[in-house]
Formats: sequence, C-alpha cells, structure tokens
Amino acid sequence: MGFLTLQSVMTELNFRHYEGGREKAFVKHFLLKKYLSRWGFKIGSRWDTLVFVDGFAGPWGTKDTDFADASFGIGIQALKDAVNGLLEKRQRSVKGICIFVEKQPKPFAKLDAFARSQTSSEVSAIALRGRFSHNISTIDQYVATVGENPFKFVFLDQKGWAGMPMDKLKPFVQERPCELLFNLMTSFVTRFIDRKDLTASYEALYGRSGVVEQIRALPKGTGEREELAVSEYCKSLREICGFKYVSRAVILHPQKESIRYYLIFATNSLTESKCSKVRRARLRKYRMKFVTTHISKGARPRFQDCLTTLQNHVYRYN
Repeated sequence: MGFLTLQSVMTELNFRHYEGGREKAFVKHFLLKKYLSRWGFKIGSRWDTLVFVDGFAGPWGTKDTDFADASFGIGIQALKDAVNGLLEKRQRSVKGICIFVEKQPKPFAKLDAFARSQTSSEVSAIALRGRFSHNISTIDQYVATVGENPFKFVFLDQKGWAGMPMDKLKPFVQERPCELLFNLMTSFVTRFIDRKDLTASYEALYGRSGVVEQIRALPKGTGEREELAVSEYCKSLREICGFKYVSRAVILHPQKESIRYYLIFATNSLTESKCSKVRRARLRKYRMKFVTTHISKGARPRFQDCLTTLQNHVYRYN
C-alpha cells in the first residue's frame, strides 16, 4: 500500500469542520479513519463480527450535520463500508456493532438519536449513558448476545486521566481479540501530578505503585515528566493488560512548543519489523511534521501498515 496522502484525507474529512480550535481532533480522526478503513476489511476476513467501541463519544464541537467530523460518525461509516464491501467483493457476510458511551445529558441525547437513526440489519448501533468504566459489563453482555466471533476496536478519547482506571480497563481489553487507541492527556497529567490529594487517581490510571513518585521526582518544563508519564502508561498496557506491542504518537500544541497529548496504540499483531523513514507533507493552512520515534521491540503494529508514516511520529500544525 502506498503512502496515504494528507490531501486525500482532507477531502474525505473536510478540514473546514476542524478549523478554529479543532485542529487537534483532525489528527485523531485522520488516524482513526484511515486505520478503520483498512481494519474492517482485514478483520472481517477472519472474524464474523466487527465491534467499534467509542468510550467517550460526545459529540463535542462538531460542525457536520451527519457527524462525519465525530469519532462515532467515522466509526460507524467505516464499519458500514467494510460490511457492504466484504459482501459485495468477497461474498462474505459479517456483522458490525457500534457502541457509543457518553455521560453528559445533552451530548448523549444527540448521540442516542444518531445511533438509533443509523442502526441497520448489517450494522447495529447503541448509545449508553454514563461513565465508560461503569458500562463495561453492559458492553460485554451486548456483544455476547448480538455478535459471534467478535473483534473489538476500542477508542478511548478521555479528556483527563481519571476516567479509565487500569483495573477496569484490564478485563475489558484482555477479552481477546482486541485493539486499543487511547488518548493520554499528558498536559493534564503533568499539570496536577504534584497534588497529593490526587495521588490515588493517578495510581489508578497506571495500575502500578511507584509511577507517580517517579514522575514527581523529575524537573518541570523539560518534557521529562511527559515522556515518563506516557512511557509508564505504555508499560502498564503491556504488563497489566497483556498487549504485546504498544506504541505512541505525540501531538503538539498548535500555538506553542508543548505537548498537547499522546495517542497510544496497543495490539497483538505485527506486519512489519522496522519503523518508517521521516516524511513531511505540507497543506494549505496546515502543516504536519513526521519524525520517527521509538516503538517497543523495534517493530510496527498493523496500525503502521495502514497509516504508513503516521504511527510513532511527531505531529505539529500551525
């Protein structure tokens, strides 16, 4: 597969919907859309049910009336394309399941209406109200009753750090097969890490003792705290959740030299053994810079195969 040009994705996603403060969401949705567009066809060749879980769905700040600029809108369209494509091109019948979770009343009302309007015999969609961690058992039960031989892709785009304790995440993602894309807001993590009253919530995030103390011991403003925060979270995903391969991409702030958040990808499948070379792409009113970074065991997961140069890179836009 050749390099996926940013221009093609801009056309699909409509960058105008992300201007004026949502540029960071474009990066996430770029990754999500391009990965899921291939994921459905690949996974659907072996598994009978494709499951997309959006644990912090919103919507937040969307401009498209059909929610094409929202993660849940991207997810359900990707599953519909995969289910219909597999049937048409390979005569293989698979089922798609989308599960969206949101705790805030007003966004949930929009989310629920969207899920109901999009449900079909090929792809079912359900919206659940409340915290994602409180709905895990409901999600498991729903998947068990609706789909056979499922493969889950879990997208967790939380804004803080306390929404997904590791002890809650572990049993959910250990139910294989499963892949995870997680947003770690290191800008929030490091901002409040020195507050003693929040120690328990930080320890719950990592699921291991001693991590918070290690981060606190590092100097502020050097980037060392952010680097350790994300490295230790990747370590927890490997050691506690049992993922074989965990990698990350850092998203920088659009107006200043600081880290906004990290996207962390966890999988148990590999397709290639080396990181890709540095690539750059420039667009009107938009610039991304890609720089290769470390990946565990020196290998790339399936995510990289689909996105080519976007996994394990630095993204900067201005």
